[in-house]
Parts: sequence; C-alpha cells; structure tokens
Amino acid sequence: MCGINAIYNYRGITDKDIELINEMNQQMIYRGPDSQVVKEFSEVVFGHNRLSIIGIDNGQQPLSNELDSIHLICNGEIYNHRELRNKLTELGHVFNSTSDCEVIIHLYEEYGLKLFDHISGMFAFVLWDSVNKEIIFARDRSGKKPIYYAKNQRGLVISSEMKAINSVFLKSSSIDKEYVRSVLEFSYPTSMDSTLFNEIKKVKPGHYIRCKDDLFEEISYQYVSLPNVNLKIDLTKDIFQNTYSLLSNAVKQRLDAEVPFAIMLSGGIDSSAVSSLAMHHKNEVHAICVGYKGDYTTVDERKIARRFAKEKGLIWNEIELSQEDYFNYFEEYINVVDEPIADPAAFAQWGIFKKASELGFKVLLSGIGSDEIFYGYSGHNQFGEKIMSFDNVKSFFGQKNINVLYLLTRYLLKSKKIIDSISLSDFKNQFTTYKGFNEEKFGDFFNGISQIPIDIKTQYVSNLNGVDKVYSHLSTSWLTNNCYLQADKLAMGNSIEVRAPFADYNLISYVNQLQFEQKYMVNSPKWFLKEVLKNELPDYILQPTKKGFSPPYNFIDELVRSKKYSSFFKKDYEHFNELVVDSIINKYNL
Repeated sequence: MCGINAIYNYRGITDKDIELINEMNQQMIYRGPDSQVVKEFSEVVFGHNRLSIIGIDNGQQPLSNELDSIHLICNGEIYNHRELRNKLTELGHVFNSTSDCEVIIHLYEEYGLKLFDHISGMFAFVLWDSVNKEIIFARDRSGKKPIYYAKNQRGLVISSEMKAINSVFLKSSSIDKEYVRSVLEFSYPTSMDSTLFNEIKKVKPGHYIRCKDDLFEEISYQYVSLPNVNLKIDLTKDIFQNTYSLLSNAVKQRLDAEVPFAIMLSGGIDSSAVSSLAMHHKNEVHAICVGYKGDYTTVDERKIARRFAKEKGLIWNEIELSQEDYFNYFEEYINVVDEPIADPAAFAQWGIFKKASELGFKVLLSGIGSDEIFYGYSGHNQFGEKIMSFDNVKSFFGQKNINVLYLLTRYLLKSKKIIDSISLSDFKNQFTTYKGFNEEKFGDFFNGISQIPIDIKTQYVSNLNGVDKVYSHLSTSWLTNNCYLQADKLAMGNSIEVRAPFADYNLISYVNQLQFEQKYMVNSPKWFLKEVLKNELPDYILQPTKKGFSPPYNFIDELVRSKKYSSFFKKDYEHFNELVVDSIINKYNL
C-alpha cells in the first residue's frame, strides 16, 4: 500500500520531470512514510511512497523483472499472490522479492494484458514495458484504489492523488461544473472518470490505459472473467455453504500481513461477520469501534459491539467522538480527502483511523460492500419493488395500451407515486441527499450545463429487474465513489490500509450467478446473508434493524452553522454538501 506517481514523456525524461515527481511524492508522503523513491527509465520516471505491509525487507518499489525490462509501481494488495507465485515459479519465472505486487510483472510476461484474468485484489498500478516502449496503468474492478491522470503534448502524468497532479503539474486548471453539481446534489461525485478539474481524469474501475508515443487507448477488462449471470443454481444448502466458504476465504486472504491489523467493528452484521471469521484464522484479533459523547443511543453501537467482542474473544479498542472533534477534524479531512465527498460518516471514519494509527495498526478490515451485494437497504428495496410492479404490469399489457395500463396500475397499486417512480428524475431523487438543491441559488455558476444523468445500467447484467437496477447504481456509483474512495483517502491520510472482504471478486461473481428469487426476500433485507451466517453470528446481531454508520446529525448541523459563508459561491451555507465543495475549491485557490 502506498502512493504512486509517474511521468511518461515519449520525447525523453528531463531533469524537470524528475523534479516534479519529487514534489509529487512530498505532496502525499503520508501514503507511504516508510520510504520514498524516485527512479528514471528513459521515457518514464516513477515516484513511490511506501507503506510496508508485505515483503517488508525486500519489497521496495519500483519492482522489476530479472531482465530489467519491465518495471512496476503499485498501490494495493494482490490477495492471491501466493498461489500465483507458486504457479509462475513452476512456469520458470524468477522472483526478486517477496512482495505481493511482483506477481503483476510476471503475469504480464506470461499472459500480456490478459493478466487481469488471474488477479484477485485491490490495486492501482503503473507498468513500464521498456522493450515495447509502452506505459500501462490500471485500476481494480471494484475501484477500491483510485488512479488519476492528465495528458499533455509530451505524454502523461499519473498519480494516486488528484491534488498532486493539479498543484505540481498543471499550469492552469478549470472546474468541471457538472462534477460540482453532482456532489452538491448527491454528496459525492457520480461520474466514474471525471474529477473536480476538467484537465484531470480518473481511470474507471475495471479499466486499463495503454499509451505508446502519443497513442492513447482505454480498455475495459471488467467482463473478462465474470461468469454468465443468473445461471440456474438449485436452492439448496450448497449455495449458503458455498457463499460462506467464499466469504471466509476472502477474510483469510485479507489477514495476510507482516504488520499489526484490526477490524473496524460496529454492532452490525457485516463487520461482526468479518470479525468472527477472522477469529477462525488468527489467534489474536483486535477490534476498534466508534461511539459518541452524549445521549446518542440510536447511532452509538458500542454496547452491542462490546458484548459481541467479549463473547468472541476479540481485543477491544474504542474511540468516543464529540461535537468538538467534528470541528477539529474538518480541516484535517479537507486536506486529505482530495475529492469533495460530503458523507457525514466520514468524520467517524477519520476518528477511527487516527485512533488505529496511534495504536500502531497498519491494516484495518472493514465490512463495507456487503449491503450492495445482499440487498441491505430497506428503503432502496421498496423503491426497486415499485419499479418491478410497474414493469410487470407494463410487460403484460404492452405499450399500445399505456392509458389502460396507467389507470389499472393506479387502481391495483393505489398510488400514483408508483407510476412516477420509474421516471429518471424520481430515480435520481432516491439517491439525492440535498433535497433542497436548486441551481438558481448558485447564481450563474451552473449556466449552460446539462442535467446529470444517472447510469442505471449494471456492469454485470442487462434487462435488470427494478431492485437490481437500484443496486446496480449503488454498486457502481455510490460504493465506488463514496465508500471506497473515502476508505482510500482517509485511511491513507493516516498511513493505514483498509481491506474489504465483501469486495472480493470471487464472492461477488458467485452471488451474481444466483437467481434473484434465490437471494432476495420482500421485507427482509439481507435475508440471504443472514442464512449464510446463522451459525456464525448470534441472534442479537442478526435480527436488529439496520442502523447504518451514521453520526449524530446535530454534529453536522452545528459544523455547517459554524462556517456561515461560502466564499466561492458567495452565499451562506445551507447544507453540508455546500460546505465541503466550497472548502475543497478554496483549498485549490480557485
């Protein structure tokens, strides 16, 4: 885990390029405080800040093959690196380190750009092929690790952080207004490749980019290894046992580290499952939990988490946050989050990461990603069911009888809102956090931009039912651009790596093969996962209503009121989203 920077100059690396890479490394030294390296290869210069976790003694990057012709910098972890190493060694490959990331080099030697078929992990990497004079950079399927780039007349600059490119590399930059609008309305950026700056882009999840001279090509590998979905699998105990085994193995793989680790524990199913399964593979497992000072029993889950930790034999750690902490954390958050993400849960995460760092942990395991696989949001489930109800009636009558269809549907479902719920605007409203958002409040800033579409297509299947349409968006947009992006930025801001077993590619692939009716039950969020875990977790964890990782909202309201005025938008703050966007923009002096 680390921070990576690269400049590709097909006319040849200059002293100025090397100077810029050094500056970029310094911008994000917290991502890799253990060592900093800059190395030049004719048309490429690499910068690497290392957080040592695996291959501590000999895993310094850039990594190279035995012929010194292929070079790599990587931010992330390859969880199946041991199996891959054994297979590649049998095929005659010679390893120079015990780093998990070195398998990428030898996979490239053996399989070329089919290497992605073999990797299970989270990663953003840059590879320089000095023989073919190609630079290749890629991002994992789930988008756990971000990677940014900007083009110029001489080539490319690539980085783990947007701000490093902007502050060091760009002479001038301009704001992407559609991107700003999406953050104001939804609290996070909905685009998979845009950033705050028009000049800087992100690699999409499950994509790689190859560049040779001035030829630039972006390619998706997202579908390569995915099986056919919705295959008919018998509804027997096997599917529950198979899912359990895949989840247990995902946890086991993510415990592979040469440094101290802990589990981010709440009172919910997901983190409890990760904690309990970790105890099957390790004798000593630490748990860390967050709570709030004051009477906030509806969001403070320490009591139930403490009980669970005691019963399971977890080593207990906790942090208590106050309103004052939210005031103190805000500037720290703005300095490291890089992109504007206005999730109120971010401060609790920041507090956990700070505490974990003080306790000496370098790796944390998290339960994020479970709700999006196992239908964990009751409100989203109900919304999806409404779409399904309308779609079923529409399919029966056909488009020609739309007027009859409309009247009959109103009669059967007794709600015009169900008809309305299939519109794009209402679909968008399901995910909007700033209900009072209005472009007119921001003067002429938004003049001339289009309405932002929400892509409700899935990366896995087409012709989705209503519930899966909703969860397709949650999985591809919300999970990647809010949850995973936060986990990377905030954890790395404290020199910590976050691993998410529920983001495991093999687990997701298997669950996506199951028929919808095999894993979904009306009025029972996460029914399937609860069945999988019924012998692993106690009823007091499995049965309660989902709370979510939410703070006391008066903490956020007080924070917004304390700031009063937006210097960029020239208006008083009305919402947390405005405060975050304005603060990020001001940080860049725009």
